[in-house]
Amino acid sequence: MVSWYLVGKDPEGGTIVPLFYSPTGISPAASRSLTKMGFDNKSFTASVVNLAVKGIIKIEKIKDGYKLHKLVENPADLPMEEKSIFDKLLKHQNSFSIGDKYSSTLNKALSNHKESLIKELSKTYFNTNQKWLIPGVLISIVTIFVCFGATLNYDENTFIGLIPIGMISIIFFPILVAIFKKLSSLGSLSQALTMLGGLAFLGFIGYNYFGILDAIDLLGSIDVYVVYFFGILLISLLTLNFLFSYLIKAPTVSGRKLMDKVDGLKMYLNVAEKDRLEQMHAPDQTIEHFEKLLPYAIALDQEKHWSDRFETLLASASEGGYQPTWYTGGTIRAITFSTLTRDIGRGFNSSVSSASTPPQSSSSSGSSGGGSSGGGGGGGGGGGW
Repeated sequence: MVSWYLVGKDPEGGTIVPLFYSPTGISPAASRSLTKMGFDNKSFTASVVNLAVKGIIKIEKIKDGYKLHKLVENPADLPMEEKSIFDKLLKHQNSFSIGDKYSSTLNKALSNHKESLIKELSKTYFNTNQKWLIPGVLISIVTIFVCFGATLNYDENTFIGLIPIGMISIIFFPILVAIFKKLSSLGSLSQALTMLGGLAFLGFIGYNYFGILDAIDLLGSIDVYVVYFFGILLISLLTLNFLFSYLIKAPTVSGRKLMDKVDGLKMYLNVAEKDRLEQMHAPDQTIEHFEKLLPYAIALDQEKHWSDRFETLLASASEGGYQPTWYTGGTIRAITFSTLTRDIGRGFNSSVSSASTPPQSSSSSGSSGGGSSGGGGGGGGGGGW
């Protein structure tokens, strides 16, 4: 608590006003990572879409995933994290496929993308303050050992009964952490379903937790309440340290000002009512405006609101022959533009997750991405980042 008071309190935010254009100096992926104080695959998706909207690559929907095509040989003035994607996936080849098979190349691209975002944002815009976690972790460890040692005053069975309970708590806690982290990258319905699944999982673990105590109790008399106390204490300390690792992160003053601008953009992206847009004096709705802010809409989980607002315009343009230059494949008709953007936001993100997750067996480790089509070797010069 003292550490949080010293370094974890967020600077006071300013007044949030609608922002109609992308904030200066921050990319779509960086805007997501800054507001979430972390990284997930959707940051990567937003960067890929931004590269496509800029005309540097084209995204093609294929049968089992997506294919990225290089349109520009040596793009200049890219944000660090977007350059890391281009250099890893397309610098030396003309296309790269992202499907349902594991790709070590994509996995490395994700890692480079995350490192670039951390390098770009940390210290200047936010601090993780991880070193301030050390006192709490040390206090927790000492507390556990003191309580564990105190059971030596009880009979041998009570002392032995603590061991499986401690092992269960330590083994299953990372699973609960994974469920918690997954919630932050899902939509509201998926969040609710995941939360229900997590609660059911907790109930199952709790039931078996006490069932194991009963089994141990059959082997001999133990002080069940001592073991209950130890298990609850261990879970509580693990949970507190985990939550504190989130709460201790804090934006800098510059970061807070930039977050206010991102919040202003999110406010604008989320508005659907025409009269509210007129009150805001929002700019005219054009296809160019839609495409330019689409990567930010994806990054800020507003792709549905954003595409729905432009549905009529896109339908009319589609009937007149409009076809996005940054995306091809699948069925692009007037009635499918909203599903197109949702597919980019969710479908592409799902493909990235599948292709970047190593298989359980060690038998497959190659890259699924691929193939250059003519042009040999791409762009000459040195080796990127």
